[in-house]
Amino acid sequence: MFCIECGKNAESGYICVECLSKKSALRLKSFEIIMCPRCPDGEEKAQNHIKERIDKSLENIKNVKSFKVETNLKGPVTATVTATIALTGGKTRKELKTIRISVRKRLCENCSRLSGNYHEAVLQIRGSQKEEILELVKQMVAPQYLARIDTKKEGYDARIVRKSEAIRVATSLGKEFKVISSFKLAGEKDGKMLYRSVYSIR
Repeated sequence: MFCIECGKNAESGYICVECLSKKSALRLKSFEIIMCPRCPDGEEKAQNHIKERIDKSLENIKNVKSFKVETNLKGPVTATVTATIALTGGKTRKELKTIRISVRKRLCENCSRLSGNYHEAVLQIRGSQKEEILELVKQMVAPQYLARIDTKKEGYDARIVRKSEAIRVATSLGKEFKVISSFKLAGEKDGKMLYRSVYSIR
């Protein structure tokens, strides 16, 4: 069998080891990702997204035995892929390729809700231990779920973006403090009444 590239003898297939070693196996193209500029873990999510896209691009290339991805999110965003390429005869070689990543910044759903003070639940912090409870709430609620904290004459109202997060915190605090749940009419949408969950903690 002769190599279709140079005409020399090919050990197997239609291309010799020398010509195969010159060909790039990392057929990667630049692509675009969306990154939320406000998320505390926005960069981590962007890095994971980049790696997932590259992994998907390489998963069907049989001679890529293994690879690692290093991302650079400072300045021009790039991803550098270092791969081990399998050659005929059990040989391998290393190949490195850097691609440019286009980043479009856009608020994620959660941060968009935060910017508009959207919230599905309220933790009403009351009683003689309100300052202690407030500090616990600040520690327990993830920053991306805390819309804002309003100071009231009788205590504090912590507005929580996700109801599930409010339930988690209220359930945990219920082991030490008294928690009473209720609902408050928040508005109407498409003819349906919308209710907001309220958890009074004291």
